[in-house]
Amino acid sequence: MSAPEVQNAVVVSVTYGDRIHHVERMLYQIEQCGIKQLYLVDNAVPADSEEKLAGVVSRSNIEISVIRHAQNEGSAGGFASGIAAAREQPSVEWIWLLDDDNVPEEDAFEELCRAFKQSGLSNTDALLSLRVDRSEYVSAFEREVHVGIQPNSFMGFSFLRHLKQRFRSKGLARRSGGSPLVQLGYAPYGGLLMSTQSIERVGLPDERLFLYGDDHEFTIRHLMNGGRIFLVGSSVVRDGEQSWDSSSRGDSRVAPIFSRNSPDLYAYYLVRNRAYVEKKLLTSYVSYAANTAASLAIAATKAALLQRSPLFVLRRLRLVLHAISAAWRDRLGRVGA
Repeated sequence: MSAPEVQNAVVVSVTYGDRIHHVERMLYQIEQCGIKQLYLVDNAVPADSEEKLAGVVSRSNIEISVIRHAQNEGSAGGFASGIAAAREQPSVEWIWLLDDDNVPEEDAFEELCRAFKQSGLSNTDALLSLRVDRSEYVSAFEREVHVGIQPNSFMGFSFLRHLKQRFRSKGLARRSGGSPLVQLGYAPYGGLLMSTQSIERVGLPDERLFLYGDDHEFTIRHLMNGGRIFLVGSSVVRDGEQSWDSSSRGDSRVAPIFSRNSPDLYAYYLVRNRAYVEKKLLTSYVSYAANTAASLAIAATKAALLQRSPLFVLRRLRLVLHAISAAWRDRLGRVGA
């Protein structure tokens, strides 16, 4: 019996605001990758940009289906709509998710297909292109390990993980020869290739999460339903612009949720959605409470000292605690909606 192959694939992407220049570049690159069809979610693009977007769509050689939202539904709602529209077509078997500013190299999709076929994976497995502008995934590729979210940790902090890192051998070598596949504990939307068979089992992104961390919840749900995710180092995708927390957060020693440069809504959604995912992985309330208290105490103290803004940090801490409470009470959804 021949190995399964990636066939009948389409791209799903989401755009918003005035980002037509990103969309145009992304369209050109996916055409170079051999993609024939795109489902593009217009997440309430303003009227003055709507005409520009229509022009870009009409000039493209790719078949484009535009799904329009009257209001911005966030990344969760956007990708949920796009994926739902794509999987309604019986001919679609695979969906490659890309952010509107993603710039895949010409062989990025071909490398995903080759890795899938040569590695003997199944349709329940997902693949991720290497986002070379995301240090987390570059590090995972180089060290051949990705921890993901450890049970009972809070925002990546865990006493157990800290101890393991202290005693772990450093300088893990990359596999010699070839392009290694690194198994991941979660993944972003951008660069993720999934079969419609997997999506039918896992479901759509949770629209209630709106923004930040909804991609991690979606891909962890994929893992919890028996799937796997593999990072393909030879499939390279670059970002047209840096993500907010890597380009605008200010002092890297300050946790993003306590940075004066971070908007309140960013901190709220980030913490609420992460805590919502962490709750699913909980095995010990005591350990989780201890990790949460220690993490917040350390991060808040450091932020107050480095930024010389104890009152701001105290106010932000109240917001963070409110976000955690909302996650544990399943009070999700868009704030103010």
